[in-house]
Amino acid sequence: MGEALLAASITVGDQPVECGDAAALQAAESRAGGSPLRGGLAEAALAAARVNAHVTRQGDKIMLGEVLTGVAPDLTALNKAVTAEDARTVADAEKRYCPSAQIYSGGVAATVAAAARTNQERD
Repeated sequence: MGEALLAASITVGDQPVECGDAAALQAAESRAGGSPLRGGLAEAALAAARVNAHVTRQGDKIMLGEVLTGVAPDLTALNKAVTAEDARTVADAEKRYCPSAQIYSGGVAATVAAAARTNQERD
């Protein structure tokens, strides 16, 4: 799971953190570790999404890559292999809170889904 989230930081790291991203990251963290870590990834993403909701200038927003690379050591603790169920849970969370109700290409849910497909092909 941690590797999939690091991949997301590369593919969409230049996108502002939105509520859908925070929800997807919280779901991913919960699926990998049983619950979101206090002061961890989900908490950082939620704080960033809240700040971004009040920032009008795009260049002043907190980007997804900043959140993910800022907690990179925490991602190594999320070393659970991603399953199809994990991918569905993360996608559902992202869709539930994303304004457009769409999963965007290369985003958190899409990257977790790609990791699940890769893991399934290996089995």
